[in-house]
Amino acid sequence: MSVPRPEHPNPQWRRESWMNLNGQWEFSIDKQRARTILVPFCPESELSGIGEKGFMKRVWYARDFILTPEQLQGRVILHFGAADYETFAYVNGEF
Repeated sequence: MSVPRPEHPNPQWRRESWMNLNGQWEFSIDKQRARTILVPFCPESELSGIGEKGFMKRVWYARDFILTPEQLQGRVILHFGAADYETFAYVNGEF
């Protein structure tokens, strides 16, 4: 499957070294079983593969990816383009 929306979301900010994390992510609503969501689409969208229209108090996204030693040179920024209200991020199990 190809990555949806592979272009940089803001071409003016694009840098030579960047990674698009759109694609398949693990997803769950509250304590329900994990399933797959297609990012960048929201869980309410049918395009995401979820299509959940009801109230979702808490959702969880998870994705593994690897950065090369070259990518770890300098600063690494993880950008969320559409986080709603409050977001907590864990990287390598650390808050």
